[in-house]
Amino acid sequence: MLDNVVLIMPTRLEYLHLAASTVKGLCQHFNQDGAGEEFSYSVELAVSEACTNAIKHCRAGGCERPLELTFELSDAKIVVIIKHKGVQFDFDNAPLPQFDIHPEGGYGIYLIKEIMDQVEYSRVDGCNVIKMTKFAGKDIVGKGEDIDL
Repeated sequence: MLDNVVLIMPTRLEYLHLAASTVKGLCQHFNQDGAGEEFSYSVELAVSEACTNAIKHCRAGGCERPLELTFELSDAKIVVIIKHKGVQFDFDNAPLPQFDIHPEGGYGIYLIKEIMDQVEYSRVDGCNVIKMTKFAGKDIVGKGEDIDL
């Protein structure tokens, strides 16, 4: 089974709940299959972080075009693709958060990479595209490097 759901939302933080609610609703399929609430929470957190970053960077770059979120559901995984026209950035070389000083921001990309099983970033036709995959039955964290806290 493969279902696709598309959500178009304004690049304003007050609409962030739409993305989170959509993820929560779509992940009910996986909760029935034994993946549990942790699966839903991890995808919801990654999508919220990615959307927050996209909205902030779009607006900082003067872009007011909407975000496009595509959710691809199968029996074994959920794939979330987020497209936006914000300023291009170097996703693969984003710095680690400064854990020792606990800044207000800077955790988003780190959390996304840690929580999701696969994360890809590309720039296509002037859009930033982040593709995040979470497989049912996988641990939430623990695939990243060790960090001293």
